[in-house]
Amino acid sequence: MNVMILSPYPQNICKTVYEAGDKYFLFNNSLNLDILREKEINFIVSYGYDKIIKKEITEKFKNRIINLHISFLHLIKELTLIYGAI
Repeated sequence: MNVMILSPYPQNICKTVYEAGDKYFLFNNSLNLDILREKEINFIVSYGYDKIIKKEITEKFKNRIINLHISFLHLIKELTLIYGAI
């Protein structure tokens, strides 16, 4: 499988994809269908990607895109205390 990784810091994701035996491509600019076709991408992983993925891409890759959310809340003591109180 060819996986497009959209991320400014893809190290851990690359390792996981590689260990699964898949080929990956790194990208952190505005994405378009031409790039995905050129690389014959089958699956997209977004991790810390700060751009909006175009509707034409989400439609073409329906059920083949995963968006991993980054959470820094645990690093902020005050928010941790507030969360713990809820």
